[in-house]
Amino acid sequence: MNHGSAAVDARRTATESRPVIEARAVTKRYGRQPVLHDVSLTVRRGDIYGFLGRNGAGKTTTIRILLGLVHPTSGEAWVLGHRVGVAPPSWLRRVGVVLEQPGFYPNLTAYENLALHARMLGLPTARPDPIERALATVELLPLARRLVRGFSQGERQRLALARALLHEPEILVLDEPTNGLDPYAIRDVRELLRRLNRERGVTLFVSSHILAEVQRLCTRIGIIHEGRVVEEIELTRLHQLSRRYLELEVTDAPRTAWLLENRLGITDYQVVEGGVVRIFDAPEPALVHERPEAISEALVHGGVGVRRLAYGQDSLEQHFIRLTGGPTGSPTGSPTGGMADHDGAHRR
Repeated sequence: MNHGSAAVDARRTATESRPVIEARAVTKRYGRQPVLHDVSLTVRRGDIYGFLGRNGAGKTTTIRILLGLVHPTSGEAWVLGHRVGVAPPSWLRRVGVVLEQPGFYPNLTAYENLALHARMLGLPTARPDPIERALATVELLPLARRLVRGFSQGERQRLALARALLHEPEILVLDEPTNGLDPYAIRDVRELLRRLNRERGVTLFVSSHILAEVQRLCTRIGIIHEGRVVEEIELTRLHQLSRRYLELEVTDAPRTAWLLENRLGITDYQVVEGGVVRIFDAPEPALVHERPEAISEALVHGGVGVRRLAYGQDSLEQHFIRLTGGPTGSPTGSPTGGMADHDGAHRR
């Protein structure tokens, strides 16, 4: 038995299981205004970590603290085993960053913009050319000599990714990477990020308010609400926890709610737009899951018409609303899957 190689393998396994990003009880205040409250999160090597929250929840502030751009009022942030703000920032060379609305020189070409950045990083431009490699990775090599002022928003976003990949980082931090993109550009960015994670082993930390995109892309999710991380969960575990419900389309939703509570003893339900009611459980679960006709009959006898009856399953959107207590303001969602007010209009 080769004890030396076994020891090396053990050290490698321990290193790979160690968090590559970690926040420990991070709090941030601006004057008397609290922005983050005891934020703790853990990102493991190889994760596609979705940092999910409404606009203003504290996502960008958390990212800036993790990158050392903002100092926390209290708590600690660690990246790649280095305490942010204490250790020399050499670890930043192993991290790529794409912040929202990346800036470029519009009168320079894509190649020239990346060449300036490569020079600041001290990267060699000899063959193989890291600029060409980065542009090829994001499928922009044919546009290398085109002025950036003529780029679409989706092309600019891919160019920002190319810039973040120039030094071949281990971690890629992205703040709202699909914000403002059309559905085709969103799909392109999503597939590119998956490929980077799958083929190069890049760990991704992606902040977003777009629920559908997080669900399609990420393997693990942290939910932040009003400056607090309220949950971290594996996406596979979230699917396991998703609850099945009985959905009814009725003629009188308020009357239905009254009948459910006072005639059937059901309190775990949700009234949605369009006269739709979702029943999640009851004192006798078999009533919901095995004898839905008994519920329908009770509603009809109580003067409520039942147009449709079907089973469904809890989504990430419903899980988010349940954790955060429902929408608190005008959503910034879009047809691409933003946080909308249409779900969770009434939940007991």
